[in-house]
Amino acid sequence: MKGRIVIGLVLALVIAFGLWGITFLRADVGDQTTLGWDYTNNKDTWRVDSSGDLIPGTNNNVNIGSSSLKVKNYYGAGTLGVTGTATFNGADSIIEGALTDASIVTADIKDSNVTTAKLAANAVTSAKLDEGTIKYAEVDLSNAQILALTTPVVVVAAPGPGKVISFVDAIVIHDVGSADFATAHNVTINYKTDGTGVAVSTTLADPFISGSVADKISTLKQLTTDITTADKTTQENQPLVIKASANPITGTGVGRVKVWYRVFATGL
Repeated sequence: MKGRIVIGLVLALVIAFGLWGITFLRADVGDQTTLGWDYTNNKDTWRVDSSGDLIPGTNNNVNIGSSSLKVKNYYGAGTLGVTGTATFNGADSIIEGALTDASIVTADIKDSNVTTAKLAANAVTSAKLDEGTIKYAEVDLSNAQILALTTPVVVVAAPGPGKVISFVDAIVIHDVGSADFATAHNVTINYKTDGTGVAVSTTLADPFISGSVADKISTLKQLTTDITTADKTTQENQPLVIKASANPITGTGVGRVKVWYRVFATGL
């Protein structure tokens, strides 16, 4: 008798677990496995499809975690797609390299959400500014480049087809070294790689001759007269270069050129 009772209990447990499995973990016609069941609405809540993807039974209906019971970590190598609002509450929640180029556009950012305090010092580079704003470029001049400065050196790269650079001003720095340069020379900022384009700056006399073996800082200003050319190609998509009227000689120093400029679309 006891043996029959034990067998009956075992059979009852097997039937119970079988029914539970049918209810909570079953294969559907669409080759999907149900992981949970909503008894109130008589529908499944989570499924695993034939590709192994975990998907909700109904669109936009169930959550992972809650405001009080959170999932600890998420690890993924693909793309996180969010249709609603993504809220990040931790420190450094979005790190460098986590966003692809152009992944956040103006329409994605609420008014006043990005404040000055949110930006690290020097975080926004000149290349990331709107073309119409004043930009900045810096170029080192080697000793060899100064000694042969009748050969122009590009200080701002060509902006691209249909665009023109508008020069604002520049600073020329002479780090003198052990010996001063000789030979008088005038320096200008011009269009075109070979320096044959029109000058956009005033003429700076002898920026690499200090006269006393001392470092020197000089300023190149924007021309106060109009620049007019009959051929747009002399300015459109042309770089800015620095060049000298004569080559300084014998000096051992180096230099730097810091340039401020704007870029405009010609519409031509």
